Amino acid sequence: MLQPNPNFAGGDPPPAPSREGAAAVAKSSTAAARPPSGSGTVFSKAAAASAAASRQASHPVKHNKNELLENMTKQLQVILTKLNDKTLNDEMREKYQALAQNIQVQMAKISRPQAPKRRI
Repeated sequence: MLQPNPNFAGGDPPPAPSREGAAAVAKSSTAAARPPSGSGTVFSKAAAASAAASRQASHPVKHNKNELLENMTKQLQVILTKLNDKTLNDEMREKYQALAQNIQVQMAKISRPQAPKRRI
C-alpha cells in the first residue's frame, strides 16, 4: 500500500524569483561559475546551478522528462497525504487510490529506459 512521505510539508511551492532578481543572481554568479581550468570542481551553489542549466540546455528532452516526473511526484505526494486523512469517506478514498495508481503507471512509462535504435 502507498504511504505518504512524513517529511512532505504539502502546500504550494515557493514563488519563483522575479526576472530582475534572477538576472542579478546570474550576473553575480558568472565569475563563480568558471572553475579553474581543467579542475571541473564547482565552488558554489550558483556555479552548480549554472552547470546544471548548461547540462539541461544540452539535453532538453531529458530536462522536460525530469520536470514531468517531478510534477507527478508532487501530485502523488498530495494524494497520499489526502489518503492518510482518517475522515475521508470510502468513495473518495477509492477515487484517490485510483488516481494515485494512474499517476504511478504514467511515471513508470516515462521513466522506463528506452531501447536503443537499431541500425540497418
